[in-house]
Amino acid sequence: MNGIQILLISGVVIIFTYYVSRFRNALIDLAALVIFAGLGIFFILFPDTPM
Repeated sequence: MNGIQILLISGVVIIFTYYVSRFRNALIDLAALVIFAGLGIFFILFPDTPM
């Protein structure tokens, strides 16, 4: 794992935890954030994977 991948993943995780701590009542928004955070981490780890 490259250093930039660690930095980007930690940024995604920090943004995710901040959002969850501030807006934990909106279930649809939380589900969308989980999907986008998961996709973000996937594309950070596997940048050359075509979809």
